[in-house]
Amino acid sequence: MTQVTIFTKPDCRYCDRAKAVIDYVGVKYKQYDVTISQHNTDASVYFSGVTTVPQIFVGDYHINGAEDFALRKYLLKSDGNKDKIEVIGDRITEKDRGNLPFKFDS
Repeated sequence: MTQVTIFTKPDCRYCDRAKAVIDYVGVKYKQYDVTISQHNTDASVYFSGVTTVPQIFVGDYHINGAEDFALRKYLLKSDGNKDKIEVIGDRITEKDRGNLPFKFDS
């Protein structure tokens, strides 16, 4: 099972955008709020190398934030099995863009 992990904080529109894409695809993810504990903050920085959120990991594959997630067109594919996922690229179609609960920045 490939684990999706996202480091976030409250009231972060970029975190909300990243979670919306993951929710749209329909895969499970583990969320860590970096404001809850220093441990969560340290883990996010240790694994990502940066202090910004969101930081998204699909297994060991790191995606640096919501803009990278959206603008580089990374998408998760589950084939209906939410425990078996893979990263695929360049698969966000115009239809997908219209279904997401936000607009892509140009």
